[in-house]
Amino acid sequence: MGPSTFFTPTERIEVIMSKNKRAALSIYVDEPIGTLLASVRAEDCGSRSWRISNAVERYQAIVEHDMPTLTVGEWCAILDTLNGTFLEPLLIQFIWMEIADNEPGFLEQKWGIDRNALIERLKTMPFGSLMAIAEVVQQFWSSGNFRTDETYEEVLTRLGAKVSHEDEVGADDLEACFLSVGP
Repeated sequence: MGPSTFFTPTERIEVIMSKNKRAALSIYVDEPIGTLLASVRAEDCGSRSWRISNAVERYQAIVEHDMPTLTVGEWCAILDTLNGTFLEPLLIQFIWMEIADNEPGFLEQKWGIDRNALIERLKTMPFGSLMAIAEVVQQFWSSGNFRTDETYEEVLTRLGAKVSHEDEVGADDLEACFLSVGP
């Protein structure tokens, strides 16, 4: 198999995948991963790699299952608002507050959405759906590899978002819209 490229906020790492789709990669283990790995007992022939992969697969399944369907405008308003926001699990339940902090009329004008309706939807979403939103936001802003010739729907779909076709966003230029952040 050929090289697979992973992007982090500060570096690009190339990993050569083996025939069985496994690769060796060094990572820093912080508390959540350390706690996860503490459950692997050597005497049970437990594999740390398997444990991490299993947890990530479950997380990906939750994200896919609980991904909310939003309009392109709603997704873009969320991406726009959460640019630069640290989305740790404890704070994800308050995504609606970030939307509410926008100046009234700003998101409505820029993205053609009903800000108050979006806030109410976010307030009532299950935690898994909010985690799924946070995953799309994280991927969008940390990837740095979206192309300006893609439509909003193409970018969102590639990132795993579910897109409703209820609205039309006026601007088709991703770069222009996301560079003009703020009222």
